[in-house]
Amino acid sequence: MKRVENGYELSTGKVFYANCGILGISQKLESGWVIHEGFDGSIFYEDLDSEQTLTKAELEEIADFAISLWMHFKIEIKMGMVRGIK
Repeated sequence: MKRVENGYELSTGKVFYANCGILGISQKLESGWVIHEGFDGSIFYEDLDSEQTLTKAELEEIADFAISLWMHFKIEIKMGMVRGIK
């Protein structure tokens, strides 16, 4: 998965929009997992009644990418590379 001009491109070649490159995840009690893009968009809803556009492998790729971003961020915090922390 890599960052492209207006979002991300998966290894399958599928491109999805992500406003400002923002990816997020939440777990809603009534409907399960949601993967968000940008400020108020979404690319995946765990809803058995809707047809999904992402495969299991693509969802795993997005999860691995997001985990790697957080791990890199954590390392930079520990190394004192992130500015503005008190």
